[in-house]
Amino acid sequence: MNNPRTKGTVLLVSFLVMLLALSTSAGFAQEKMSWEEYEATLLSWQQREMDAKAAIAEEEANIERIQTEITSMDQRIVDITQQMYGLLGITQSDVDQMDREMAAIMDHIDRMKMMSSQDLEFKRDEIDGIEMEIDQLSKWPAAGLPAIQRKMAKLRKALMELRGKLPKLPRSHTVVDGECLYVISGYSQIYDDPLKWPRIYRANKDKIKDPNLIYPGWVLNIPRGFPSTHTVIEGEYLSKIASYWEIYNDARQWPRIYRANQDQIKDPDMIFPGQMLTIPRD
Repeated sequence: MNNPRTKGTVLLVSFLVMLLALSTSAGFAQEKMSWEEYEATLLSWQQREMDAKAAIAEEEANIERIQTEITSMDQRIVDITQQMYGLLGITQSDVDQMDREMAAIMDHIDRMKMMSSQDLEFKRDEIDGIEMEIDQLSKWPAAGLPAIQRKMAKLRKALMELRGKLPKLPRSHTVVDGECLYVISGYSQIYDDPLKWPRIYRANKDKIKDPNLIYPGWVLNIPRGFPSTHTVIEGEYLSKIASYWEIYNDARQWPRIYRANQDQIKDPDMIFPGQMLTIPRD
């Protein structure tokens, strides 16, 4: 807000400049003005000056009154905010932490928006993870604040826009006569690579007993992206899992899986069907 005294000074200077201009123009008409007219003109401008100073004083009083009202409003806002914090059982530190968490998620989403649709296809699990983070944040007590709710709404909108960039690729495939896993995997809308057929096999072992035998009418699950978890099936071991193209495509990376799952893997040579293993991606 501008300083009231500065504003008053500007008004006064403007008035004096106007007075000087008029005095100058009056100089050209000295022969046409009588002494009485000079006195009348002087009194008129003196009255105008007093009126201007009075107006300045009035404006300064109004400004001071408004500043007092703003100070009172600011204090009221602080009081109401603290009362809301008390009802939610939170502090300013909790609100600041929530703001930082939401800012980090928004930054993550913005960076992913810069990726191509093709690259995003392999980030589906990561996008699902972002949604889970937002869901968890929405359960924090600070999420009850109206300002936080508005920011949360922006996060969800940004996530929805990110999902809109994902390629519309099928998540399932109905087998037709003459197809095999090798052929299906080679379709451009599937994996565009026939050598990736084992992933379809692994994702459908509930119905495929022999990868060389599939039947028309079967609806096969087509997994997408790079998984963040893997459920062990019979015959698997860590190096074999690490060798899958959707995992690390490198059997030598098996220690990463072992280190990430030491809470359930005591011996890296012994894993069991049904175990859900974390697949670290960092």
